[in-house]
Amino acid sequence: MHLLKQPIAFLLMSLSLCCSSMTYGVEGGVGAYPLGLQGPKAGFLPYPGLYLRNDSYYFHGKISQATFGGDVYDNVRISQFVDFLHIKYVSSCNILGAHYGVGVILPFVDLDMKSGLRSSIPGFIPINTTRHQSDNNFGDLVVYPVILGWHFDCLHIATSLAAFIPTGEYQLGNLANAGKNYLALDPGIGFTYQMEFEEECGFEFSNWSGFTFNFKNDDTDYTSGIIFHSEFYAGFYNECGLQYGAVAYLADQLTNDRGSGAVLGSFKGHKFGFGPSLSYNFSMLKLPVAVKARYYFDVAANDYQEGGTLFFTLSFPLWSQGCR
Repeated sequence: MHLLKQPIAFLLMSLSLCCSSMTYGVEGGVGAYPLGLQGPKAGFLPYPGLYLRNDSYYFHGKISQATFGGDVYDNVRISQFVDFLHIKYVSSCNILGAHYGVGVILPFVDLDMKSGLRSSIPGFIPINTTRHQSDNNFGDLVVYPVILGWHFDCLHIATSLAAFIPTGEYQLGNLANAGKNYLALDPGIGFTYQMEFEEECGFEFSNWSGFTFNFKNDDTDYTSGIIFHSEFYAGFYNECGLQYGAVAYLADQLTNDRGSGAVLGSFKGHKFGFGPSLSYNFSMLKLPVAVKARYYFDVAANDYQEGGTLFFTLSFPLWSQGCR
């Protein structure tokens, strides 16, 4: 069994090496796509049915310098709770051998930020004041017009297009905003490979990767660069419904930030984090229920918000033609 644990150690070691050379990301130091959202079974699209999922997300961290609401801030401290409510419909329609689905995510944001305000004007004398602001409101709506999923025995593959629509609360000049005030498109693809040792016991490796294409924030004349992001899970599951392992994520900004609002220059951000994952699958009222928890420690971040991220996920079908 100890040999089978080597993939987890190899996963963490290899990701640490590939991120060790990272330097500095996007307006506000965080992308539209929430890193760590996928977790176990990232590439598994459920069978036809209507599914409900709720992700409770908590982040506590900092960034040394970034622009928020059009102003430049130093030594920013962030505490953020977001409740992501997912609704996903998977049809029995077959496209290229895949099930077709659509989805929507409605986030509610509770954000608290504290920082020193510098200036929005390059070369201006720094303002040595602190600012503390909170925002509690709905965030940007996420729409999935296309989700495709294939199933091949032990291998499952899924792909999707996510549109982050700027419906969240946003005010120019605010340090804390629930919304980002710009459109972002995120095509992604993932896979889940499950290798069973015996009935209902085995090993899983999952990955989800995507690219975030950011449009301009018209209020700040700021266009964030394209971001590549990838998430990994490696772990074991048993006949009792318990699943445990390790998760990791990375983000790498590929192109420079642009516009008159990008007063900090190209501001190309990078981030890498990893941590433990624990899940439990059980039945309630004859419906399969999954409860998942995962925590990410950021170990390398430049021009990106850095800290610790906790996800707690509850998911179940409202109805389904065939769950597994």
